[in-house]
Amino acid sequence: MEKTNLEAIKAKMFPYELPEDTLEFLLDEQELEPSEAYRRENRKALIKAVVAALYQLISLTKEKDNGSEMQYDPDGIRDMIKRYEGEAKKPQNRDMTHVW
Repeated sequence: MEKTNLEAIKAKMFPYELPEDTLEFLLDEQELEPSEAYRRENRKALIKAVVAALYQLISLTKEKDNGSEMQYDPDGIRDMIKRYEGEAKKPQNRDMTHVW
C-alpha cells in the first residue's frame, strides 16, 4: 500500500506531531501535494518539509492537549534535524554492485 506525502511526513516525524494543516502547508511549500502518493524522487523535498516542521517543535517544550501534557526534548529534535539534513545530502541512487 502506497503512502501519501502527508502520511510520509508523519512517519518521518514520529514520535513528534504537528497539526495536519501545518504539515500540509509545509508540504505545499516544497511543491508536494499532501494527498498524492509519496515517490522516492521527492525524498529531498519531503525531508526539507520534515526539517521545517521539526524546527517549529524546538520552540515548544511543553504542549497540553485535552488534559494530557507532552514534553519535547529540544536536543533530541536537533539530533533528528541533523540526521535528516545529512540524509538529504546523500546521493539517492548509489551503485551498490560492489557489495556483491
